[in-house]
Amino acid sequence: MGALPQFYTLLLAIALLPASSLLDAAPPVPVEPQTARITWGDWPPFHSRSLANDGLYSHLIREAYNAVGVSVEFGVFPWKRALLVAQTPGSSWHGTSGWVKTPERDEIFLYTDAIHKGCIGFFHKSKTPFNWERAESIKGLRVGVTSGFSSNALIKKMKAAGLDISIREVSEAKFGIRMLNAERIDAFINDESVGQSIINRELKPSDVGAIIFHPQPLFCDSYRILFPKEKPESQYLIQQFNAGLKILRENGRYREIMGKL
Repeated sequence: MGALPQFYTLLLAIALLPASSLLDAAPPVPVEPQTARITWGDWPPFHSRSLANDGLYSHLIREAYNAVGVSVEFGVFPWKRALLVAQTPGSSWHGTSGWVKTPERDEIFLYTDAIHKGCIGFFHKSKTPFNWERAESIKGLRVGVTSGFSSNALIKKMKAAGLDISIREVSEAKFGIRMLNAERIDAFINDESVGQSIINRELKPSDVGAIIFHPQPLFCDSYRILFPKEKPESQYLIQQFNAGLKILRENGRYREIMGKL
């Protein structure tokens, strides 16, 4: 019976421990996960649940990781949220795909090697006179952008500098193409391949030729997977992806997958 008071004393001591002490005793987050959990938004032909292998980038990411023994899970969100959930501390999502480097993202994220290079520019109605050369070219226009994209930030900077434009934000590119087709905006900014894919998928055949991409892009850049600097597994998942991507480039698989573009 003499041992019971000691037992209760021990229980009391544990109960009075600070919560931080209990958290410190928890097993550490594995820094070499066997599964990479990647977010993205609907962005055909690169990312989409409605396409074979979830789109070209999804296919490439899955095969690159599989080549080094890592499995992949994808989470689909509106683009702005896809970025947010990946960077949120404690989130089960490791990274997010389909982004370009920016000074703002440099503060938060690490980047993989480039998946692919694309050009961002203006889609507009073929019947509407449109000539993009400099900021003044879009003065007085209603311009559609996708929330969270670097092109959105660029256009907002132009407006903040005094350019007279109306900015309409959408959560997904397909909504911008629909608005442009309905003439609720004058131009929509997006990747050329993505915009054309959406036009072909979303619009009636009679409307497909009514929207064109201006030949002068706003900018061209490389798309990558972003991993938060704060997460301990980020460096490992970047190294594994880069190693797998190198394998795909060397064995010809990269060319086979992206050749479908």
